[in-house]
Amino acid sequence: MKISEIKTHNICPFEVKDSRLRLLFSFFLHKAPTVDSRLAIKSKKYDVKWKSYIKNWKEKTYRFYSKQIPSENILTQYKLTETKEVGNKDRAFVCVKKGPTESDCECFIRHLRNSIAHGFVFMVAKKNRTYLFFEDYNKNKNRMAIILVSKSDLEKLKIEMERDT
Repeated sequence: MKISEIKTHNICPFEVKDSRLRLLFSFFLHKAPTVDSRLAIKSKKYDVKWKSYIKNWKEKTYRFYSKQIPSENILTQYKLTETKEVGNKDRAFVCVKKGPTESDCECFIRHLRNSIAHGFVFMVAKKNRTYLFFEDYNKNKNRMAIILVSKSDLEKLKIEMERDT
């Protein structure tokens, strides 16, 4: 399956039939640490938890940038271009930080939250994997994040963020 195929399945996050997925979207919109919400988990350990979560990712599958999303040539390395074939275990993201003091965790969760809030969520459910693709744009309509994960990736991040809180 290609990214372009996933992007033909834009979803309304809170209207999906999968109740566990709806709860995940709700968590990252309302409860995740660093989210500006009264319901957000109050934890100073979120960066440690993020490191625990991301340690199982290959470094060549994600990157944080300080100014803008890189060119299509660079995105090809992360399998995040429209024409790239996505395998069953592929996951990747590129995110732009809003400043030098924003942590990796804050950056990722901010872009994930914005994608959910603004409707840039795409999903394809297969027998053995639910592919989730998120994009975040700034007010000038420049893409600031591209995230390809599975439902189980988000479940693992949620579990990690809720651990010992």
